[in-house]
Amino acid sequence: MPDKGFLRRAFEAVLRSGRAARETSRPPDTSRRWRLLQIESALQCHLDCVMCPWHDMRGDMVNEGLLTEEIWQAIVPHLPQIAEIDFSGGGEALLQPNLIDWVAQAHAAGTRVGFLTNAYYLDEETSRRLIDAGLDWLATSIDGATAEKYEEIRINSSFERICKQLRAFTRMRRGTRPNTMVNFVLMERNRSELRSMVKLVSKLGLDQLNIKQADVIRGDHGKGAGLFAREETREIRAFQKEVDAAVRLGRELGIKVETAPFTPRERPICAQQPNQTMFVRYDGLVSACISLAYGGPTSFFGEDAMMPTVEYGRLPQQDLLQIWEGDVARRYRGSFEARSDAYDAALDEGAMGESQAALDRAIHHGLEAMPEALEGCRNCHYLYGV
Repeated sequence: MPDKGFLRRAFEAVLRSGRAARETSRPPDTSRRWRLLQIESALQCHLDCVMCPWHDMRGDMVNEGLLTEEIWQAIVPHLPQIAEIDFSGGGEALLQPNLIDWVAQAHAAGTRVGFLTNAYYLDEETSRRLIDAGLDWLATSIDGATAEKYEEIRINSSFERICKQLRAFTRMRRGTRPNTMVNFVLMERNRSELRSMVKLVSKLGLDQLNIKQADVIRGDHGKGAGLFAREETREIRAFQKEVDAAVRLGRELGIKVETAPFTPRERPICAQQPNQTMFVRYDGLVSACISLAYGGPTSFFGEDAMMPTVEYGRLPQQDLLQIWEGDVARRYRGSFEARSDAYDAALDEGAMGESQAALDRAIHHGLEAMPEALEGCRNCHYLYGV
């Protein structure tokens, strides 16, 4: 009988994808209470991206859509218990005037830190200050390998400006830190540029390309943009061949390419791992993740659905640990732990060997054994890997 959790680890090794692997020379401290705190430093954004799901959320922003110093100071005492901070959210992090100071504070506490940006404001001075502050990783959203395609998708941006500033940033790095990535949202309108994107990442001196799906939808924003589906089709097999070709090119050029599946495979817990993480919205609302922090009409594998807004608590009115130990947070955390325990037990019990057939049977039994996911999670694409 394999050791407890063997098959789950094997399964996850096969399915691991679609996640920005924040690999640096400074791994997170696993002894800390929270693996990750995602802090939405800004909901405000100056771009008008065609697939952005957060457009409607910007219609009634407080404090111009920026996280306040008061909310950040409520987090600061807990930094020694946070392994990693991601300052990304629904907006542009570099619009937050306190961002660099906050990066420095997190770094000084031994917390690994990074964020996703459109890089429009990543000028030379900002780049140098971020590197000096101890930034561990930087991800940039680029959805086209040419100016024409990029500016068609990321309206109000400049391809030339972004490329120039990213190249300057990588030249300033000290060795391999910060680790640098590009998030590429794969859609019908840009799928022909996949191989060119790998070449662009290499040309700019970046480390990694994350090929993502347009999987977060609110209302009509992002609806129909994803290339994934419930069942594999001839068209999806063609998409996969294009992605596989990009992965092979990445190996040739020394670029790591992370991909997302085109068909769902339910998991006990999504890659966000909300049993070890929380999301802090720009206005202080705390939830499991950004998807549950911003509820509203959505689309789940092409069918209309409703995403609830799930509130664990609010900063700075409540203490972060108090929020984590509150009833709502415990309910969601307990749900994922119960699913993981049932899944692991079924896999271990059903393991008769390490053959592919045994693995397939054990996975099937594990999925059947899990309790149903809670509201919001059960119609979220992340739980299904896409």
